[in-house]
Amino acid sequence: MVHWNTPHLLEACLHSLRDLPADRVTVLVIDNASASGLPALASFAGPPLQILQLADNVGYAGAAFHALDVLRDGRFDALWLLNADVAVDPETFHALEHAAAAEPEAVIGCVVLAHNGDQVRMPEKFLHADRRWRFGRRDREIPAVWFDAPLRPVQAVHGAAMWVPRSVFERHGLFDPSFFLYCEETDYCLRLAKLGVPIRIAGQSRVRHVERGSSISQPAVQQMLDYYRLRNELILWRQHAPFWLPWISAQTGRLDGHECSQTLRCTNALARLV
Repeated sequence: MVHWNTPHLLEACLHSLRDLPADRVTVLVIDNASASGLPALASFAGPPLQILQLADNVGYAGAAFHALDVLRDGRFDALWLLNADVAVDPETFHALEHAAAAEPEAVIGCVVLAHNGDQVRMPEKFLHADRRWRFGRRDREIPAVWFDAPLRPVQAVHGAAMWVPRSVFERHGLFDPSFFLYCEETDYCLRLAKLGVPIRIAGQSRVRHVERGSSISQPAVQQMLDYYRLRNELILWRQHAPFWLPWISAQTGRLDGHECSQTLRCTNALARLV
């Protein structure tokens, strides 16, 4: 899991992993040069725990690559990527194992809920296997029936909790580190799908996510996150659905001044890359 400046949330996340099978799981915490440091982890009562503290913040996408160094010895069949600000429901790991046994070549995502467990926190436009027209629209409310099936084909899964089998990351690597954070998992899934890799959601595997856990009460951090979210969505559209760029530009007139300025800067920068 990747951590940045949320030690209290990391501690809660680790607590939710304490009952994972110690003979089959190793927990790796990658700290992205947090100013806050890490909580006291010596008392962690769970599977074997490894800690990697990076000298620089390389973003979520960059930090994920460091997990591959731990996986090179071949002992592990899969990489389960987690945000440090999620809490894992008790049956989630077993549901993922069953799903992976059914489709061993698939990237499998968890159902991501709000922290209180009442509301789905996932981008609905990427939860359809048919991606022809939904790409650029706003997300809609997700009905609970979506998650009744043990496995459901989707365009992309949520990066807060995703299972990547060894066969996939050895053949195709992981995220594009240029995304830094936001949209890297969507880009990854869309690229993998073009190569024939199945993308699925396991309906019984659930996590609860504290959105923007590292930016609450930090306006400067929030502005940075807003910038990356907007920039990366535009890059995502350019790479996977370039026909949406004129529509995106047309929407800037409906935004407030700050959002409009950011959108225009990002759109103009992308136009120079086309």
